[in-house]
Amino acid sequence: MTLVALAAPADASPLGDPAVQRAVFAGSTTAHATSLTLNPAALALGADGWYVHGSASTTLGRVHVDRRVVDPDTGALSAGPSRTALSWSPGGSFGFYKVGGLLSAGAQIALPSGESFVEGGDELGYHSRGGGHREFSWLVLGGAYRWRGFAFGASLRVVETRLRLRFDRDTALERGEVDGVGFEHPDARERYDVDVGTGWLPSYTNTIAVTFGGVARVADGWWLGVAYHVPQGLFSGLTASGTVDVTRAPSDLAADDTITGEASVGFTMPWRLRVGTRGRILPGLDLVGEARWDRTSDLDAYDVRLYGLDLADAGVPEVYPRPRGLRDQLALQAGVEQVDTGGPWLFGARIGVERGATEDARLSPLQVYPTALTVDVGVQARLSASWTAQLGYGLAWAPTADSGRGAYDPIDRLDCIDAGFDIDDPACAQTRAGYALPTASGSYGRLDNVAWLSVKWAKP
Repeated sequence: MTLVALAAPADASPLGDPAVQRAVFAGSTTAHATSLTLNPAALALGADGWYVHGSASTTLGRVHVDRRVVDPDTGALSAGPSRTALSWSPGGSFGFYKVGGLLSAGAQIALPSGESFVEGGDELGYHSRGGGHREFSWLVLGGAYRWRGFAFGASLRVVETRLRLRFDRDTALERGEVDGVGFEHPDARERYDVDVGTGWLPSYTNTIAVTFGGVARVADGWWLGVAYHVPQGLFSGLTASGTVDVTRAPSDLAADDTITGEASVGFTMPWRLRVGTRGRILPGLDLVGEARWDRTSDLDAYDVRLYGLDLADAGVPEVYPRPRGLRDQLALQAGVEQVDTGGPWLFGARIGVERGATEDARLSPLQVYPTALTVDVGVQARLSASWTAQLGYGLAWAPTADSGRGAYDPIDRLDCIDAGFDIDDPACAQTRAGYALPTASGSYGRLDNVAWLSVKWAKP
């Protein structure tokens, strides 16, 4: 079985699960419990037999933000508040697979680590007060066919997506009434809690994701694997539905009252392309390399829609986009791993680099993903002839990144109001896209940890 446990980055669901994507002893060219997710064709490379596995993981991320604030009269930036926040997310899976001479197949249920949003408090609340984006893989089915030095495979996942967005809205800014009040005045702080989901029933528009993969022996002892992941929504995006609670700003007549309405959020999940290689460099030692391209730029925004007479009467906007501003994420990883020849212990390690999903100018408390360096280590213990356990730990360190003035600028909202909401005005374009918020300008640092434990039972 395969079990995973303790501490790592809040960097999953749309951005992937590090306990799966970076794990030592797994990857594009290894038969492993994660193969149905990473590359189902790799199942065919295992030894013939039945395998039962269980897994558990935990992630822990630390984010530190030194903010700047904007003077509404001059537009000048000055030092603002700082905040350090922790986020964590558990994960795991349970399932089985069968490796045969020509055909291999498996099934599992899985809970990947989720993306946990920063609990920003009042200091960062206009961008994030917490929440998260999480997937539940209620059913994963897949198989592979092996022919000589080639293998081909595919898997299907039934995925429920849960999304919770918690943030503040500066009502004075959005009315253009900042004279004598300024930006981010506590009396103009309106609080939102959006809680939505896609449901779990199979639907090609919302819950079905597929992965296709292939593996080829390119030389004696050397393998090349390629996999392509198509997310739920099948390129057209998906919609999650639920509710919203709005806590009115103290400056409104209904101060501190909370009103409830319906909500929906539309977004597009990223597809992924993964390429990996494995080859023997010494007796009992393999060189491993993995490369990944995640099209996270598709997740450019959460299109938030809010409905209800109480909300309309309170002046709550019906459309309130929450931009993600993500770019494509690229990752490289290389390392060495001992070959499993039946001994009591195996060791492996990998180092890597990930081009963060956020360019510096679009950093905000909702998406602190600058370029990071990664290191992952793993050990396998053979408990008996049938049982093995694996334990791993990974670290991702992102040097402090500065957003400069940044893409989020409240001055754009004021300029758009002055322009009469002219559709062709650049400031109005930023406003429509959701970037005319209290500034996210500042410096951002991130440190993520992931630990995993896995247990596997094998019957030849």
